[in-house]
Amino acid sequence: MTNTGLTKEEKECLKRWFRQAIAEVEKEEVKHFLLKEFPPEASVSTHRQPMVRRRSHRGQHPTHVKELAY
Repeated sequence: MTNTGLTKEEKECLKRWFRQAIAEVEKEEVKHFLLKEFPPEASVSTHRQPMVRRRSHRGQHPTHVKELAY
């Protein structure tokens, strides 16, 4: 098998991949450290309470506003 050099694009791609992999490992380490130092309390609910979602009213102008604007 011949050993050919990597192109500039391939080197950049590998750099990005390694940076992302290192960031993921660091994130996991921090997560485990925080869970060890500050264990979650048993009384705290892990799920969010159900909330009513608000609907956006953008674009729903009354007709008199449309008449004045156009």
